[in-house]
Amino acid sequence: MTRQQEKVYFDTLGYLVKRQLFSAEEMTCFSSWYNANFDKHIQQTEHATSQMAYPGVALHEGFCRQYLEDDRILDTLENLMGEGYIFLASDAQRFAGNTRWHQDTIIPMEDGSDGEYLMVKAIMYLDDLSDGQGSLCLLPGSHHRDYAEAVRPVMEGRIEDTNAITPAGMRPMEYPGAIDACTRPGDIVFFNSKMAHSSWGGSNNRRYFGLSFGSKPTKDWHFQWLHYHQDKCREMFMGGEGSHYPPHLVQGISTRLQTKIEPMLSWGY
Repeated sequence: MTRQQEKVYFDTLGYLVKRQLFSAEEMTCFSSWYNANFDKHIQQTEHATSQMAYPGVALHEGFCRQYLEDDRILDTLENLMGEGYIFLASDAQRFAGNTRWHQDTIIPMEDGSDGEYLMVKAIMYLDDLSDGQGSLCLLPGSHHRDYAEAVRPVMEGRIEDTNAITPAGMRPMEYPGAIDACTRPGDIVFFNSKMAHSSWGGSNNRRYFGLSFGSKPTKDWHFQWLHYHQDKCREMFMGGEGSHYPPHLVQGISTRLQTKIEPMLSWGY
């Protein structure tokens, strides 16, 4: 695809998969950093459907220098989000079991606003999910407000059982139009945070690394929402332990990445 085609695709469907954006050698390095540091911060639980998370870039400085700061990530985001977008948070997670249908944000402070606020997640899986089992499952188009409002009541049951029946009379993984990203290590998925997504099947201990970004804030409610979002992130990740802006992220970074982080630092994050 051309950059313009990628932009139209993303705006229309709400996601973009960049296949093999990172090499096998790079992914081996990322995997070793993840494995060496994740268990230092997260204790395994006995729950079959546990979801364990920690601020991703805090795991190892390489995730800043050789991933977040990489032009392959930043160039794609600039094309999808425009100039002035900002880095909000990161999360390293390990999954066991299914993940119900949900949206990462519905932007509750958006009611009555005269427009939208774009938040994008860039995620990579460190395991081969090319058979679709445990893969990120997306509902294209569900980032559009009318569609999102229509499907939300159907998903409110918080169903994680693949044999359960949703209010729409179907099993949760049978929503018409839903697709599995079917990623391999090296694939990066960019998606609108308002898009409905889930995962079904797959082995325990699936490893995930996500980056969250927001478009350039220009209105009062944008700033209000960002403060709300960051406070929620602090609560979500280990009760406030760990930082989305560790010292190795904010020191010695490129000028380009610095412009994505400085606004949040100036607001006290």
